[in-house]
Amino acid sequence: MRNFTENLVACIDESGKLADTEVVALSGCLANQEKWETFDELWCRLLLAERIPHLSMKDAIHFHGPFKNWCLDDPNRTARRDALLTNLAKLIGQYTSRVSSPMIAATFKALPAQQREKLGNDIHYCGFETCLRSAMEVYPNASFSIICDLSEEYATKCLKLFNKLRRQNAEAKVRLFGISFLDDTRRAGLQAADMVAYCSRANATRSSRRIEPVVDSLYSILFTKTANTKTLLYRAGGEGLGHGEFEKRQT
Repeated sequence: MRNFTENLVACIDESGKLADTEVVALSGCLANQEKWETFDELWCRLLLAERIPHLSMKDAIHFHGPFKNWCLDDPNRTARRDALLTNLAKLIGQYTSRVSSPMIAATFKALPAQQREKLGNDIHYCGFETCLRSAMEVYPNASFSIICDLSEEYATKCLKLFNKLRRQNAEAKVRLFGISFLDDTRRAGLQAADMVAYCSRANATRSSRRIEPVVDSLYSILFTKTANTKTLLYRAGGEGLGHGEFEKRQT
């Protein structure tokens, strides 16, 4: 049996839907179990200080969900939210490594029908494969267990792709040793991956739509040149599970 120097847990989440957005992003946060335990405690402490039970970036930006209870007439509401998100992003930067795959929806839709069928007609397949393969590239001597959101539709697709990738890739079969699914309201790592995916997608669409100042700031924290992050873009053509190639963008 092959020995690895590290065993890492990768929490993976997505932002955007193929039907109604120009870019779909899948992203992952990686750390060992010891770091995740510390991260979870600190993450929950920051949220609970603001009486927020869990984080969704969409809720935070639009003041929905738990953020809806913040007083509309509070002049410090936006500043409080931005400070919370900034502190959470810094925590992500301190305790995890990130992988991200922002994918152009039009590129996927332009693929031949037969190729899209191999991907389950779902762009998320491309991003999931990209995140896992880039994680293995960033950590060539590590093995991984994967955690995804316990959404019935999303979980089923991820499990199918995980098994398919292990069948077709000998290296993946050895190094990707497990996958599990958790409620994202109960796992800080999935909430962190949601933030990374949200900011990655926003950055990829900044040429066509305004990016919120706080999201721009969060992106800078999560994807600085000194951060341990890798962003890859999936494109049509080439070889691989999805018969595509990766445009590498090391940041």
